[in-house]
Amino acid sequence: MLFSGSNSSILIAGDAKEYPPYIPNTRLYYASDFGAIKTEVTIKNNMLLIRNEGDRFTYHQDYTITKKGQFLSRIYEKFKIMLFITKEAVSTYEPAIARFPAVCTAGKVWKETALETNNGDTITTFVSGKTVGEETITVPAGTFVTLKVETLFSHIGGGETKVTDWIAPGIGIVKTKINISGDGLIGLVRTILGYSEITFLLQKWEKF
Repeated sequence: MLFSGSNSSILIAGDAKEYPPYIPNTRLYYASDFGAIKTEVTIKNNMLLIRNEGDRFTYHQDYTITKKGQFLSRIYEKFKIMLFITKEAVSTYEPAIARFPAVCTAGKVWKETALETNNGDTITTFVSGKTVGEETITVPAGTFVTLKVETLFSHIGGGETKVTDWIAPGIGIVKTKINISGDGLIGLVRTILGYSEITFLLQKWEKF
């Protein structure tokens, strides 16, 4: 069943205080600075697979699921820079780094350090995250009571990327804002395409 909302619809969390960022067997459709994006969430062999696809933007994430949380182990990225020019890369993390805690509620704080390998080069990556608290936001799919989560990715000499997610119970991430001030592949989005901030807004979602 496909869901779509208007700005007059409100989803209230009620007594629910847990906000899972990813709901397996869900497709979410976003409007973004890269155009329309479809995100598909599945589980395979105890791995949480997030597949984001658009005309100019591909972003795949593989997570290991543990009792402590969802740990990012691999990223595949591809950006269409010009008509016949694309840039792509694969990043792996050892150990996998915590992206979200197992129980996503207000008041959580975490820090991680891992070795990130990209095209044969290895650097130390630092991740710090926190669940800020509840916030009511409006996106094309409707108005939702969400949990705001902030995650900062950085490495020595390479700037940083701040990711802010707003998570609605029973749906997942309804809004993401990415602020870029670093280099690397994501830095190409800033230096070549001119984006220092990227926003994704949920338009509709479906279960499958």
